[in-house]
Amino acid sequence: METTEVFARIEVVSYEVKENVIRIAEEASSSTDLANIFRYYDEEQDVMYCASGSEEGFCVSVSDSGVEPNASILDFLIEKYGEPNSLFVRESTIDPGKTIFYMTWKRVIH
Repeated sequence: METTEVFARIEVVSYEVKENVIRIAEEASSSTDLANIFRYYDEEQDVMYCASGSEEGFCVSVSDSGVEPNASILDFLIEKYGEPNSLFVRESTIDPGKTIFYMTWKRVIH
């Protein structure tokens, strides 16, 4: 996979957004079924947050308009789960003009 430096956008998120993103991240981190996709749509900002889990780990994504990825939730997810194992950005194939920022964490087996 090619690695490229990307500039990200960071904005202030509301308490409601933060609580809902943490909720869907918790659901995804507890799930091992990829069919379970947890979503939260912030109507005010027109931003979709999604999360899903698998046996290997879980992923949280942010779908937002524009070219720069929206990394506004990354700081508080790092506080809760530590540094993500991977970050990547992709233009949406379903919704042209939207950029999706993915953050993934691997499961730690003790």
